[in-house]
Amino acid sequence: MNRLGLPDTTGIATPDFIKELYTHMTTRYDVDFEFHGHNDCGCTVANAYAAILGGATHIDVSILGIGERNGITPIGGLIARLYPQDREMIAKYNLKKIVELDKYVADILQMPIPFNNYFSSDNAFHHGAGIHTNAILRNPGAYELFDLDDFGVSRSMEVGHRLIGKNIIAKISEEMGIKHTRDELLQITAELKALTDSRRHSEEEVRDYIRKWVVKNGN
Repeated sequence: MNRLGLPDTTGIATPDFIKELYTHMTTRYDVDFEFHGHNDCGCTVANAYAAILGGATHIDVSILGIGERNGITPIGGLIARLYPQDREMIAKYNLKKIVELDKYVADILQMPIPFNNYFSSDNAFHHGAGIHTNAILRNPGAYELFDLDDFGVSRSMEVGHRLIGKNIIAKISEEMGIKHTRDELLQITAELKALTDSRRHSEEEVRDYIRKWVVKNGN
């Protein structure tokens, strides 16, 4: 089958332009259209999605977005964009392989996975601030767009830092078989905030502090 490629070789295109261009071309010519976009201006995922909306049938992607200069469309980023829009478009893909491939390629190239990378970075599903952890405990959908099981990943919560909230302390305490009054939770939270202002603490250190607090206060 014939296919025509319209590459954005300098990464200068905008989503509006790409959608308009592909809509015009796919309407005029009865062939498949391919998009190849570079990320010099940070728009490659948005441009790839715009090309799809304009009728593109093929998108050039790479693992971790690796390519000339700032790279081309990362497959993880495009999957992330398509996932909430049209799940059927990515139904044929094994989404659990994304993280595996990212780590495999990063290991071969001896390069770190970017801290803000889709799905495979340590921060992708990590929560720290009290307002975030509280919402996640109540309803994960409040701060998580993706069904983590689809990608074979799990969330993590950092508790030993100055933004710790009372709700995560309550959860940790309940896991330890300890219940606090509201005033006790506020007191422990304030003390831990002050304690972790100088350095972060591990969850086990937080648990140990709670144990010692209970003993000290005779609960």
